[in-house]
Amino acid sequence: MPGDGLASGEAVPITTGGCSAGDQDKEKQEERPSGLPVAERCKSLLAANWRAQLTTVRADAQSSAEDDSPDASPAAMAREKLHGSLVRYIVVDGSPIVALLPDDPHHVNLLMDDRASLTVGGTDPPPLIRSLLTSGQMPPRVALLGELVAVDSSETPFILRRFAAKAEAATAAVARLEAALPSPPSSPLPCPPPLSQTGVAGGGGGGEVEEGALTFFRMEARSCQLVDFRGKRTSLPVADVKPAATDPLATSLLPLLLALNSSAALRAALASFCEAFLQVPARPQTTFLFSADRRGFNLLSQSLQPLQQQHVEESSQSGKPQWREFRFEFQREVTDAKGFMQVVREMEEEVKAEVGK
Repeated sequence: MPGDGLASGEAVPITTGGCSAGDQDKEKQEERPSGLPVAERCKSLLAANWRAQLTTVRADAQSSAEDDSPDASPAAMAREKLHGSLVRYIVVDGSPIVALLPDDPHHVNLLMDDRASLTVGGTDPPPLIRSLLTSGQMPPRVALLGELVAVDSSETPFILRRFAAKAEAATAAVARLEAALPSPPSSPLPCPPPLSQTGVAGGGGGGEVEEGALTFFRMEARSCQLVDFRGKRTSLPVADVKPAATDPLATSLLPLLLALNSSAALRAALASFCEAFLQVPARPQTTFLFSADRRGFNLLSQSLQPLQQQHVEESSQSGKPQWREFRFEFQREVTDAKGFMQVVREMEEEVKAEVGK
C-alpha cells in the first residue's frame, strides 16, 4: 500500500435503500461529512455552476385545480401546476441572480406567485451528467426555496459586468487547467457562454438576444438543502451559506471534472487509487470523479469488495456491485487546478512505484 502520505482515502458506501436497523456503525459511516463543511460545499457548488433548474408555479394553476381529474395522482397534479426550465444565473453577495428572456413563461408565473425553487448541480458538465444518469446515479446538488424578486433596472449594468467577469475568470481557469493536463483534452472544456446565446441560457436551441432585453431576478432563499447521491437531504440555514468560504477550485471545477472523466488514462489512474489506498478494486468504466476541492476529491464507483468486515455478509448475499463513494484527502491543500493535478500525478507515481516493487 502506498505510504508516503500524499493522500489518505476513506470509503463511504452509497446505497439506494435504507440501512438495517442494527447496523449502527454503517449509519455512522454514512453520516460522516465528505470533504468540505456542508455550507462551503453549497456555496462552492453555486459558484462553480452557471446554469440551474428554475421552477415556478404556473399562473393558471389555481384555475386548473378545479379541473383536476379525481384519478390523477397527487404527484402528477403537482407537476402540472409547475413550470421548470434551465436558466443562467450568477451569485452576487451570496444570492443567485437569475437571467430571464423576454418571452420566458416564468415572467407571467411570477406576477401571480413569486415563490420559486432553484436547483444547481444537475446539469453540467453534460457528458458527466449523462454518464451518471445512465448508471442510475445523480450528482450532488443544491436546492434553494424562496421568492424570486425583480432586480431594479438600474442594477443591470453592474450585473452584466459580473456575468462577463465570471466568463472571463472561467476562460482563464480553463487555459491554466489545459496547461496542467498531461495531454490535450478530447473535447472542449466548458465555459459559461455569453448571455446573448439564448440556446445556452434556456437549455435549448435558439438565436441570440440583446443582453439589455434580459430581465434579472434575485433569489431570496428561505431554505437551502444539499442533496447527495442517495437523495438524502441535508438542510442548513441560508444565513450559514452566504458568509461561507468559496473553495478556490470552484471556478475550474466543471472543466476539471470533464477533463479527468473524459480521459481513459486519468480514469484508470483514479480507479487504481481505490485499490492502492483502500484495497477496493474498481473498474475505470464505472469510476467517476464527481467532486474536487482544495482538500481532496470524491469518486463514485461500483465494487463487490466489502469495505469492512460487517459488509461481507451483505455483499456476498446480494452478489451485485454496489455504488460506493470514495473520499481521498490530500495531506496538503491546493489552491488551483494546477496544484490539484500535481497531487494527482504524485499519487499516480506513488502507486506505480508501489506496484513495481
